[in-house]
Amino acid sequence: MQIGQTIKIGLTEIRSNKLGSFLTMLGVIFGVAAVIASVAIGEGAKQQAMEQVELLGITNIRIQAVELTGHERLTAIQQNPGGLKQLNMKAIEANCPFVKTMAPVKKLKERPIFEGRTINADVLAITPEYSHVMNFFPYRGRFISDLDMATVQQVCVIGAEIHQEVFGSAPWERISGQKLQIGDSMYAVIGIMEDKRFADAGASAVSLRNINRDVYVPLSSVGRRFAFDSDHHELSELIIQVTDRGVVTQAANLIENILKRTHGGVSDYEIIIPLDLLRQAQATQRRFNLVLAAIAAISLLVGGIGIMNIMLASVTQRTREIGVRRALGATQNDIMTQFLVEAVMLSLVGGIFGIMAGFTLGAVISYYAGWKTVFSLTAV
Repeated sequence: MQIGQTIKIGLTEIRSNKLGSFLTMLGVIFGVAAVIASVAIGEGAKQQAMEQVELLGITNIRIQAVELTGHERLTAIQQNPGGLKQLNMKAIEANCPFVKTMAPVKKLKERPIFEGRTINADVLAITPEYSHVMNFFPYRGRFISDLDMATVQQVCVIGAEIHQEVFGSAPWERISGQKLQIGDSMYAVIGIMEDKRFADAGASAVSLRNINRDVYVPLSSVGRRFAFDSDHHELSELIIQVTDRGVVTQAANLIENILKRTHGGVSDYEIIIPLDLLRQAQATQRRFNLVLAAIAAISLLVGGIGIMNIMLASVTQRTREIGVRRALGATQNDIMTQFLVEAVMLSLVGGIFGIMAGFTLGAVISYYAGWKTVFSLTAV
């Protein structure tokens, strides 16, 4: 028997038993779809975690003020009045050779007001270095400059969501110079920040505060007339950008030692290293991917067992047919090849439909659950 004839006979047998063939292929379809979709979800989560951490800055070290209570708070005020303050910047700059740039941040309790309406936004007093450290720039107008700081200008830059919420589709020419009331002062809008996309907290291993709802003002324009996010700390946060990704951990250890000395041993601050967050997220994701891979492998195994069972049953039911073909001159290899061709065709057709189902399933999950999915040819 020639291979073409063998394939033809195999396809004829599959068509003659449509229901059995379909049920056999169903196991393969579900198994392949599970592999495609699970790998897509795992890769999407991995990429999403990377993107989220990159928003924090891979070469950044963030020092955030921590509010203490009770006896710890009284001790902190006595031993380290001012908490996290600008003097810490000078100490770090003088003693840490890995520092490239630093950006202090002071969060205000006031909410901005436009035309009598309070806007749900955080007001951050910052310096011009903030934009470069965060790799976050305006797409209209400009950011706060050194001249604004030196001349104590009452100007502000608004986030993309604040822009849409307050000004809608108004052209930049009409928005520029509009005044937002912050506390008792009026701040003129000089820029709109680019839109940074954030994943939902449940969809990513790393969740971030939405900086699209921030309003930025010069740190020098903020006086004691404002209510700060903390009554103890001079700064809410200090963002430090180091020279290279490879020295982040070393720089963080050195900065922690400096802060321990300058804060008198009071732990009224927290050091956050985005690079470590990324590593933790990736480790968690690897475990998650292994679980998904195990489930998908079981689905594939079940599909394979289904094909094995149907072929075994087929051989048992077709003993007379096999005998007739042997009597007509077919060899054992011819018979074996015929059944292998049938099994391969079932696997191949089921696999093709499984790949299509996997891509569809991944797209559906992405649409309804809001999870990012990245399809991989390796999975196929």
